[in-house]
Amino acid sequence: MRSDPGLTAPIIPAPQLPANSAVVTNLIEDLAPFYDDGAAGLQRLISRIPLLLEVDRAYIARLSPDGVRFTVTQASKGDWPDLLGYTQSSARLPAFARGALKTGVQATIDDALTFPFTPQQRKMLWYGGLRGTVLTPIRSGGVWVGALIIDVLKQQRIWDFLVLDACKSLAAAIGARIALAKLGDHLVSDDRDPIHDMERLNVMANVARLLDSSSDPGAMSAEIVEALAGLHWVKSARLATNDGDSEVVQAAQASEGLVVTSKDGNTHVGIALMNEGERFGGIDLELAAASLTDVEEQFLRCVQTFAGSAYVSALRRARPRNETLYDSLTGLLNFRSINEVLVDAVHASKSSGRPVSVWLLDIDRLDGINRDHGYAIGDDVVSYVGHTLQTVVSTRGSVGRVGGGLYLALFPGMDHEEASVQARMMVERVTKNVPPHLPQIALSIGVSAFPVDATGHDDLVRFARLALYSAKSGGHNRVITADPKNPRWVSDARAAFVRTVTEQQMPVSLQERR
Repeated sequence: MRSDPGLTAPIIPAPQLPANSAVVTNLIEDLAPFYDDGAAGLQRLISRIPLLLEVDRAYIARLSPDGVRFTVTQASKGDWPDLLGYTQSSARLPAFARGALKTGVQATIDDALTFPFTPQQRKMLWYGGLRGTVLTPIRSGGVWVGALIIDVLKQQRIWDFLVLDACKSLAAAIGARIALAKLGDHLVSDDRDPIHDMERLNVMANVARLLDSSSDPGAMSAEIVEALAGLHWVKSARLATNDGDSEVVQAAQASEGLVVTSKDGNTHVGIALMNEGERFGGIDLELAAASLTDVEEQFLRCVQTFAGSAYVSALRRARPRNETLYDSLTGLLNFRSINEVLVDAVHASKSSGRPVSVWLLDIDRLDGINRDHGYAIGDDVVSYVGHTLQTVVSTRGSVGRVGGGLYLALFPGMDHEEASVQARMMVERVTKNVPPHLPQIALSIGVSAFPVDATGHDDLVRFARLALYSAKSGGHNRVITADPKNPRWVSDARAAFVRTVTEQQMPVSLQERR
């Protein structure tokens, strides 16, 4: 573990920024160092937002712990009434604001003059003279604690996606800074052991470095786990994936927080790694003691906030450098890259005599999902299946996205029979663990193997495609294994090809498409 004894090492929340947004990056990097006054750092940030985002006013409003009051804690200055300290009952806020604070969904108003405010709401100080606004909820410590709000007062504003994304990035940084301030309150209190405080500071300094520089999500996660394992009150730490290899992490993901369980005399803490609702697995800690102290719990919540952001930040740094190799939506190898891997694998198989098996997997009725639920949900479905494939396949082979909902996976050293068994397990894994916001998903998989089915990589994919046509023609969630030496199977597969293409369930050829 890297040790960084510097007590003033800045903790820089991971920006999730639109392209060419150096302005927002500078804002976030100006947030106060670890022992600086957090409120002062946030006030500096808020004061700079109007000029840099070309708005008239910016402020942070916080919910009271009981959720009853909504109070402005930091506000920019200008030629209008000062909002700092202004408070209102949460119940009196407009429905769009209450909904945003409850669900965490960003809310915008392009023209407040036509917005259906009640007469009483228009008299509220923050809505008087308002023309347009963006309310971006702030999440800290696993709960929605308030909002970053920007306003225009002089003229109507059509909010572009760059400003909206910038607000989300800033809100994420503010939430992380709030969590960090709470942790700092614990660490600087007189009753803490300074040696143990230094342990926690070293972990946070390490996470801060990863937030700022890591471009390898896997290595970043492993380094955070290694740092946590070095704490004196942690017996062991390990990464857990999304596919259910840790019950305590599964429970943590369901609750979007920390979960503590005790079994057979061992106490485990599950930390869900998440960012904006997307799950990246988690960390399973076994404690040396029977329970967490309040300070340890607060510290782990802070780690959770930063670790999820660090993962996404590393993922986004890695992708631009590899955009010619990887699919932008799923992060898997793209069509050209997986085809090159396949050619190399078949060539190696010819030399070694070991088999190579492939899956050609397609999401059934993806066009219907896009039509009925929208393309954003369709993209989430494609991403979910891709992430699950990567988790399953990465230890045995390679996988790429070769079409809209079409994936090619290859397994060096795996024979025909085992590839079919694993494919059926894959269908079950994907269809039984669908995230709650997605519709039900069905898959079809065609399986073929070299050299038993094919003499080269082209034939290997061609027979897998024919097997896939047969699977889709026969229903949903089916796995069909190629049998090209059987004339009846080839004839039936070709007939299935005609039916499937006619019904527009599949493209005629493998090609990159969205």
